[in-house]
Amino acid sequence: MEGFDQTLSTSHLEFLAKIAPWRDAYERAVVTYVAVRIGGNWAIAYARIDLAVSWAKPIDDKSFESINVRARRFHIGGPVPDWKNWEILLDSISNGALVTPDGELPLYKEDLDSITGASWIPANDQWRRDVVYHVHTNSRSPLANNPELDWELKSASTPYDGVADLVDDFGLNPQQLKDSRIEVLAWHVAEIDMASDVGDTDARLACLVASRVDHAAVALNYRVRLNGMTVVRGSLHGDNLVWEQRENMQRAVGRIEIPNGAIIQCFANVTGHAHHQYWVANPRALPNPTRAAFEHFDQGLQTLRDFLFDTGRRGRDARDLEFGISWLLWMHGFSPATFGPNKRTQEAPDILATSPNGHFLVVACTTGGLKADHKLSRLHERSSSLRRRLNEAGHSHVRLISVIVTPLPREEVMADIEQAERLGILVVTREDIERAITESFVLPNAEREFANAEKTAQDNQRQHQEEPKS
Repeated sequence: MEGFDQTLSTSHLEFLAKIAPWRDAYERAVVTYVAVRIGGNWAIAYARIDLAVSWAKPIDDKSFESINVRARRFHIGGPVPDWKNWEILLDSISNGALVTPDGELPLYKEDLDSITGASWIPANDQWRRDVVYHVHTNSRSPLANNPELDWELKSASTPYDGVADLVDDFGLNPQQLKDSRIEVLAWHVAEIDMASDVGDTDARLACLVASRVDHAAVALNYRVRLNGMTVVRGSLHGDNLVWEQRENMQRAVGRIEIPNGAIIQCFANVTGHAHHQYWVANPRALPNPTRAAFEHFDQGLQTLRDFLFDTGRRGRDARDLEFGISWLLWMHGFSPATFGPNKRTQEAPDILATSPNGHFLVVACTTGGLKADHKLSRLHERSSSLRRRLNEAGHSHVRLISVIVTPLPREEVMADIEQAERLGILVVTREDIERAITESFVLPNAEREFANAEKTAQDNQRQHQEEPKS
């Protein structure tokens, strides 16, 4: 299409080449899009294609249409998928369109001179390697902050409370509505089994693998840590693992010897590429007693992870994030008090936590952007008010850090980070939360963590103050 950057074709071919070594593991493509009517024709405003593996939960095709908005979810592939069909799909995206059952629909552009860029990245968080291919325009999305469309959706025979509600119902991310974009996500095809069994002197490490992956292509790598040091590194190859068939997946198990009290970082590899990492340990011999106690009631930290990373989805309570952060702070040696979920303490910060020496973390939690609901300004005001109150009460020696937490990746809140840092507020994103979960294995040192956080916040604020004015 005229006006689209020619580097797109190179990028989508690079994406295909990246996933080629394990592409046979993908069993179907799930395509979801939202289109708007422009001058009597439909144009794609937001879309995602998931290249899914055998364990992906089946979801039904789905469609919605009003006067100016259309949403649809459909599948490509089946028991014996035709990879060529998927290549055709990606070729159409590289040319600024999307092949759908309703015909080929162009990607929304405000004008023909809009610049379209593309990129692919080999990971979307610190734990799993999902290869992602992005195509976007620099045009403002017609779905973002559009009250006319919001009211139209409220009046539809299948009503929605605006565009964000529609997007969420179709499994897309409302936080990305500001961009006109297409996203192709190739799932990881192997992952470490959280149910790996770690004893006092040995460990049975396990990984889950997509059904059509060859055993010989799999390796389970590991790194054994004890008292803060790596004592063993090794790899268990697929031919030496014990395999069992489970519904919609394979499970491979290997045994290693370990010293008592060790923790193990495991990597699930396919065709020489790491697809997933996870830490496992003997819950009866964890160095951190608070983590050991917590995991006794929440095996594998499943509830904690659900509260931290699934907040904001349909049927979830956004207040879950506040509980999750409070629990994580406790495992790191802080003493947290959670005010946010209580309607009678709405004027307090979401969480107020103290270090063993009595220094304060004033914490605000948000499932969206940092500026949502005036979170930054309110956090700054509450921290300043608490600082004054402590000084008046003779506690000027007590130190205080303002912290805002979001489960979104850092790249999704980059636009808001500078304002937070200028106010001296420490920004904690998904990457930091994941790191804190991993580090909760070891004996906590809350005072050291407080000092490091304080220095980071001060350095960030000082850097912005020293920047030359334009």
